[in-house]
Amino acid sequence: MNSKVVISICCITFNHADYIEKCIEGFLAQKFPHKMEIIIGDDLSSDGTREKLQKIQLQHPDLIKVIYNQENMGANKNILSVLRQAKGEFIAFCEGDDYWIHEDKLYLQYKLLKTNPSVDFCFHSAYMDSEGEKKLHFKYGERTKKFYINDVLKVAGQFAPTSSYMFRRNIIYALPAWFPQSCIGDLFMEIYSMKKGGIYIPLPMSVYRVNSVGSWSETIKSNLNVFTEKHLNIATHLRLAKQEFNGYEKYFNLKIANVYLNMCTRFIIEKEYKLFKVYLEKANSINEHFTRKQLLYNGLRFFPTIIYYIHYLKAIIKNK
Repeated sequence: MNSKVVISICCITFNHADYIEKCIEGFLAQKFPHKMEIIIGDDLSSDGTREKLQKIQLQHPDLIKVIYNQENMGANKNILSVLRQAKGEFIAFCEGDDYWIHEDKLYLQYKLLKTNPSVDFCFHSAYMDSEGEKKLHFKYGERTKKFYINDVLKVAGQFAPTSSYMFRRNIIYALPAWFPQSCIGDLFMEIYSMKKGGIYIPLPMSVYRVNSVGSWSETIKSNLNVFTEKHLNIATHLRLAKQEFNGYEKYFNLKIANVYLNMCTRFIIEKEYKLFKVYLEKANSINEHFTRKQLLYNGLRFFPTIIYYIHYLKAIIKNK
């Protein structure tokens, strides 16, 4: 085996004691024919995650490196801290509450990127695990194909699971200076990695947890003020990114509008009807080509209780 590291597996974790062992098991199960390293950044966990990492690191001292942050840095600073330690030509990314389920995941992605030198990013479909229930998500057809920045921005929610990312190490230096201040990393990692496109593999090779303890989805679900603040942060940084991508303005505007529409949905559920109208107007002002949700919300903007009951009935049907 070549002594040069080919792939760096980069993982961030914060209070993932219930999940981190399964995550690392997926790393260790990889049948990759070249040298790899595992770098884990623990962001001052207080739930026993550190103790588990110390035990696992002792078992694999030449393979696993753990960075124990002395203060809570936040997700994006932790991401950068880990990425900057990577020695590999390629980086495979995974958060500590997600896990890989295919032993050839790394090799399949590596092979595609090696044979497509003009492309920097590769991703795949995944199962989404919501409170123990797994469903296939992030599925974009049955064949391997290329996607571009506009495809990322056209999706109202998340485009690809972070547990599926593989990209060239030079992408670290493409991330914007404001990246640490953004409250999400995945969207901007996708945008800045896919300037030349990204290759999709139609094979679910990982599990992406939502609503896990300490996760983004669990945090924003519980607190309306936090939800609002974080969505406004996303909109702000999308505007900053838009300035760097000439020709993609309408797609950035669509994505920003979808951020506001997501806020509108939450305000309806919370019966904050004044805020619903404020952010619907913001969505309208930035995106003239209305989405279906935008058309519905505008059509019923003077009757928000009807929208409330539509969402209420949808929730009942979904949970049956």
